[in-house]
Amino acid sequence: MEGTPSAETPEPTTAAATRTVLAPPPTASSPAPRTPPAAPSTASKRCGKTPEELAALSSELARSGKRAAAVISQVAKRRKTIDDLLERLGDAEGGGDDSVAALVVAMEERAAARDDQIRRERAELESRREEREQRRDLSR
Repeated sequence: MEGTPSAETPEPTTAAATRTVLAPPPTASSPAPRTPPAAPSTASKRCGKTPEELAALSSELARSGKRAAAVISQVAKRRKTIDDLLERLGDAEGGGDDSVAALVVAMEERAAARDDQIRRERAELESRREEREQRRDLSR
C-alpha cells in the first residue's frame, strides 16, 4: 500500500500542508472579539489590559484590601483561633506535652461524667416506666 503513510515514514510537512484556522467572522448575535490595545505592553495578552490599567487596578485592589481585611468569615476566624491555640500549646516551654496530656485527661473525665449522667437518666426513665406498668396492672 504505497498511497497510505505508515508509522515508519512520516508525512512531509510543507507550507501547503499546514493551515491556519481563523475564527468565523462575528455575526449580529455574537459579540465582536476583544482585541488588546496596540500599545506595547509587558502584560499578558490574555488579560487584554494595558500595563497602566493593570497598575490602576492593582493600586485600587490594594486600597480595598485594607478595608476588606476587617471582614473575615466565621470559618477563617475559627481556623485562626485553632491555629493560635495550637501555636500557644507548641510554644509552651516544657509544658507543651503536659498540657496536651492534661487536656486529654480532662476530656476523658468529662466523657466519663457524661456517661454516668446518661446511665442515671436511663435508670430513672426505666424505673418510671416500671412504676407506670405496675399501676396499669393494679388498675385492671
